[in-house]
Amino acid sequence: MQLELQFSTKPDRVFLGWARPLVDLAVARLTEGWDETGLLDLSERLIIVPSRQAGRRLREALAVHTAKFNAAVLPPLVVTPSYLVSVERLPGREGDHRSVTSARSTQLLWTALLMQLPLENYRRLFPVDPVDRSLRWAADTAAEILEVRNLLTEAGHSLDSASSVLGAEGLEAGRWEDLAKIEAKATSLGETCGLRDEAKLRVTLAERATVPEGIRQIEVIGVPDLKPLAASILEALADQLSVAILIQGPSSLAKTFDDFGRPLAGDWLERELPIPFPKQRIHRAINPTAQASIARRLVSSHAEPSGCAAIGLPDPELAAPIERHFAEVAVPTYNPAGESLRQSGIYFLLKTLADAFHQDRFRDYRTLLNLPYFGDAARRAAQLDDDRRVSLPQLQRLCDDLILETLPGTLGEARAGAKRRFSASPELTRLLDWMASWRDRFRGGDFSESLTAFLIELHADSRLQTRDPLATSLREIASAFDDLQSDLVATAPAFRSTLTSSDQFQLLLSEIASARLYKERDPGAVELQGWLELAWEDAPHLIVTGMNDDFVPESIIGHAYLPDSARTLLGVEDNAAREARDRFLFSALLASRAEGDGRVDLIFGRETSGGDPLRPSRLLFQCSDAELPERTLFLFGEEDTVETPVARTVAFPLVPRPLPSDHRVFETSSPSALKTYLRCPFRFYLNYGLKMEPIDITKREMDAADFGNLVHHALESLVEDSAAAASSDPDEIKDYLHAAVDRLLRDRFGKRLTTPLVVQREAARKRLAWWAPIEGYQREEGWEIKSSEEAFGSEGWPFELSGITIRGRIDRIDHHPEHGFRVIDFKTLSPMQGGKLRGVAEYHLSPLKKADAPEDFPEWQLVEHEGTLKRWTDLQIPLYRLAMASQSDDRAESPITCGYATLGKSEPEVRLDLWEDLDAELLESARRCAIGALESIRSGRFWPPMSEPPPRWDPYSEILGADPSATIDPALLATHPD
Repeated sequence: MQLELQFSTKPDRVFLGWARPLVDLAVARLTEGWDETGLLDLSERLIIVPSRQAGRRLREALAVHTAKFNAAVLPPLVVTPSYLVSVERLPGREGDHRSVTSARSTQLLWTALLMQLPLENYRRLFPVDPVDRSLRWAADTAAEILEVRNLLTEAGHSLDSASSVLGAEGLEAGRWEDLAKIEAKATSLGETCGLRDEAKLRVTLAERATVPEGIRQIEVIGVPDLKPLAASILEALADQLSVAILIQGPSSLAKTFDDFGRPLAGDWLERELPIPFPKQRIHRAINPTAQASIARRLVSSHAEPSGCAAIGLPDPELAAPIERHFAEVAVPTYNPAGESLRQSGIYFLLKTLADAFHQDRFRDYRTLLNLPYFGDAARRAAQLDDDRRVSLPQLQRLCDDLILETLPGTLGEARAGAKRRFSASPELTRLLDWMASWRDRFRGGDFSESLTAFLIELHADSRLQTRDPLATSLREIASAFDDLQSDLVATAPAFRSTLTSSDQFQLLLSEIASARLYKERDPGAVELQGWLELAWEDAPHLIVTGMNDDFVPESIIGHAYLPDSARTLLGVEDNAAREARDRFLFSALLASRAEGDGRVDLIFGRETSGGDPLRPSRLLFQCSDAELPERTLFLFGEEDTVETPVARTVAFPLVPRPLPSDHRVFETSSPSALKTYLRCPFRFYLNYGLKMEPIDITKREMDAADFGNLVHHALESLVEDSAAAASSDPDEIKDYLHAAVDRLLRDRFGKRLTTPLVVQREAARKRLAWWAPIEGYQREEGWEIKSSEEAFGSEGWPFELSGITIRGRIDRIDHHPEHGFRVIDFKTLSPMQGGKLRGVAEYHLSPLKKADAPEDFPEWQLVEHEGTLKRWTDLQIPLYRLAMASQSDDRAESPITCGYATLGKSEPEVRLDLWEDLDAELLESARRCAIGALESIRSGRFWPPMSEPPPRWDPYSEILGADPSATIDPALLATHPD
């Protein structure tokens, strides 16, 4: 039931004025009557302030003030409103030795209940069952409901009493009845564990309100949003001792506050908020980076920023860009809100580790190898017994090769793939065995012991200092871990079975995700204050960033359980009360800097860092009706920036270096390398010069190259079987090729194929089935398979152009007693383009576009073909033809035809396409183009990149962006002549 108590005594209200910052006003109030000599004794006072940061500022200000007179202060007990509603101050019931639930143990009890609750009996709350009714679902759902319960408790309600109030108003009565029933069950479940429900006890605090012995006076300073339960406790205490509510504001506004210093919405929502010099004090920025830039400029106007200026952060997202911008000009910052442990490296490591051990995805283990400490421990574990040193990059590359080669989904599949395909790399086997041993230990052993042992092994070589951020993070984790273990023991009877290590790991992650790390404050730091802490800031120059709706005023829209109408009925702070509070705080900030050197600058943004639109704070529009049109036009005018920041900028351009003179690209080349160079010299540099290639550790199916190789190798194996190679029977050829595909997949991926691989196997079998009749027809026509995968540019088949060895591998060479030799290259890409089939010549030659001019390309790349000026974009088939002609055997003397065998995704796309008009003139042009490209490569000309948009699969687009000249500085590279 809701607490309903009537008290005759009301706290006194004291109006401090607002011509000065609140901390100065509070010090003046607390030092009234002190003669500025001797000890200032405030030990009989209990001071309630809105936050710990406000308490720190007050204690610091009192010490500074008394030090001016060479005196000292016996400080008051400074607390936050949560002190009033803490059950730790309750006297124990006689004979009742049960513990009181903590926030963590309460959530554990609710989690245990939700895991075993018959959801079909609570369909008004859970209309459908969750997809995965796991501990994570139960914990998240419990946290969501308990957040609502805590809000209700602050208003003196339980879920049961809230259900009565809302049910009477017809607001989702059935849903709230279910919540009340669950609350009763959770309380009963806690009692079976010997635990008293904290929330239930909190609403009885006003009945037995007490203060520490020796306290004679309570003063609430600058708390404009005191919660109803805390207010009722203060009202009860006012019968026993002096209670005063100190309000930052003039007494002329007394009627606009309630008895506990809370601004009344009916008065404050109608007040104008005059901003002095709005066009000079309001600043418009496009995004967080621009806001940080403006704040830095404003702070830089002070020779000594510390003490002169402070920054307000209603939007926490702005902390990072502001800290970064100020660090660039060597101005330290201090954020008393600290940094979330969730953002730390150790949290990411533990979360990835939990995912790896729980889901056993090999990609998570591969991610762990990139992380500090884990990678070092892995290297130590993989070290061989001989003198060979194993490096971390070596292990990372082996794992990447393992992923690309065997597509392992789990660690078990990775171990099987390593055994099958990487037997020559024992260090990889050791690494995977080490990972598996820790996985098994976490799954089967004691979680506490496993995690402790694992962290010890990870940091075996570390020498951490006490103030090292990692050491701080580990201490915080250890503390959270100990508290969690204690609460797990206390709530163990509530769970039907012992929680697994995976469950405990998830609970620990949830616990430490909310923890915060606090760094030491630099004496010269500019402070970054939250919106509610700004009232306690005494710097004369305030720079308030994030002046956008949803931050100032803070508002909640569409809450799942407590919409605004329900909040109003229950006495929970609603949007109107929150806006009234923020209007009052805004007025106080402006008034406290209205005279002398005081100044308040206000910055709002147009967009979040993710590009989502933002609205200027409605407080910026609270001017007179006459001024409103001009104010509106100003607020929606051009951004006021000193820089022109963009959402994504390049901090520094990449500066590619010339390749060493003995680099391989100057000695050997290939048809595929020349194709890359013709299309984009810089991508050639990245691919063949620097050997840059992306690795997709999430790869779970064959990519286009893998699929093409599978089909190639199946066709290649025809040569190995004389009967199949000589057969003209399509069914016999098809059966052989299908068996070859199955064998190749089994050798590479094992006997059990994943669903994507099964789908790709069937796609390969279908294409080869369409090809089998064409293959059989070639035998009927007299064509005989002579060789497959024959390599040129080797000792047995040398081939050079311009002194550079050209190496390649011809998919297949056929022979006919009358028609000579035929060179075939198999392609699994689709020959369809623009609704029609492309011929082999169209893969090699592209007509110039309307925007292209011949002088845009080197002369050796251009050729007249079919009456049109074209450029070479690929030289594969001409180079194969030239390589065949370079031999001294009968191939050079026989007729030679070349072409593609395309095995596309539909039957019409499976065809044999010969380049019938590849005559001597065209071959000579191709030779000139190849020589021109080789000489250009030899000269180190790798810039500019191609001007046309890259294909969607281009691996370098992320690096180069839309404009490569913005990300790359080619000063050290030779430029290809336009």
